[in-house]
Amino acid sequence: MEVGLGFFLELTLDEASAHADKKVKELESRAEALSEQACQIKANIKLVLEGLRELQGIAAEDLVAQRDRRRDLMQ
Repeated sequence: MEVGLGFFLELTLDEASAHADKKVKELESRAEALSEQACQIKANIKLVLEGLRELQGIAAEDLVAQRDRRRDLMQ
């Protein structure tokens, strides 16, 4: 296992397995936290967009129609 600056540690199979399991759990935890953060950001964006639509007096259906037209033009 590399510990940095070109130094390596020798591990037994059991030690390496334990380290790998710990690392996997750590990465899974980090991925879950980032996923939750992304969902929160997405929810905030939707809230802001809805507020902007309300301020501009644009119906949500109009935006869907615009998006569909753009999608049709790109195909």
